[in-house]
Amino acid sequence: MKYIGLLLSSLLGSSAAKKIRGTDDNEVTGRELMFSPFEECMARISTETEWPIPNSDPVDTGRIDSAFGPVHSVCLDQDIFHKGIAVFGHPDDPVVAPYDGKVVMALADCVVIEHIFTGGETCQFHGDLVKNWYSLFLGMKDVGVVVGADLTKGDQIGKVGHHACKNGDHVRTSVEYQIRVGSRFSLKTAIKDGYAQSYEPTINPLFAHKDLKDPHVVSDAEAYGDDGDDVMISVRTMDDEPNVNRYEISCTSGAVHVLDLSLRVGFDPSDALAAFDKTVPYLDAQPFGNMRTHWTGHLIIPKNFMDASGDHCNVEIIDVWGDKKSTSFNYPLSA
Repeated sequence: MKYIGLLLSSLLGSSAAKKIRGTDDNEVTGRELMFSPFEECMARISTETEWPIPNSDPVDTGRIDSAFGPVHSVCLDQDIFHKGIAVFGHPDDPVVAPYDGKVVMALADCVVIEHIFTGGETCQFHGDLVKNWYSLFLGMKDVGVVVGADLTKGDQIGKVGHHACKNGDHVRTSVEYQIRVGSRFSLKTAIKDGYAQSYEPTINPLFAHKDLKDPHVVSDAEAYGDDGDDVMISVRTMDDEPNVNRYEISCTSGAVHVLDLSLRVGFDPSDALAAFDKTVPYLDAQPFGNMRTHWTGHLIIPKNFMDASGDHCNVEIIDVWGDKKSTSFNYPLSA
């Protein structure tokens, strides 16, 4: 196996999503230009939110137990697209509302809260104009709120519960935390209520928590692979922040590909990751479990995507807060 280190250059980027020509999700009309993209709307509320397990430091008991995006489920023993993050906590730790809102669902172990953007502004998401975002919590116990209740940021909604596989293995204490943007909190509900919502509403919950931001977003990246084989780029994020959201890959041969986790560009939006097109760059599933000091993701760039006769490829890595890292390599990899 031959290895090559990659030069990383840190650049502060705009939180607005880049518009990629030819992708339906990114077509912009004159009317839509009047409204902010969801990334900017989330950035405005992200300094006002509260971490859902307030008695814990995010790198201690509130650490993230599973990342957003492709993960390997230990219970199902298969790769899935995780639509939220699992926040680890101690048994009976309080779970609180991250932002002011109204309870729209309250079950024995699940709560959904409807929120509005700052000042009631209307924002763009998948070409749709929306005024609401939702926080969803699953796997709690002692839920203490009811549908219709008005909540203030920091109000307790329940306690951390226990999770386990159906056979009783892999017991852990955590809460599933999701952030959703749309006319309704689920695609199924939107369709039932007559809304023309055709997209998956879940985004990385870290969009709503800029207070977790660390200046060293991506601390390390390395490409490796045998000459003439696929290239794997290992991307590490420190301080328990699996916050990488977008990859833009371009090669001098003309090959271009975009992977955006929250917009589902380049991804199968269902749970069936086996349907991924692996002739273009894709992400390997991350392990499901406590990553106390760092998260490492693997971007796979297939050999057939590149020109074997000395192609040069650039990869731009963009996190949920718009910060960027650029890295490049020559293919085939040399010693």
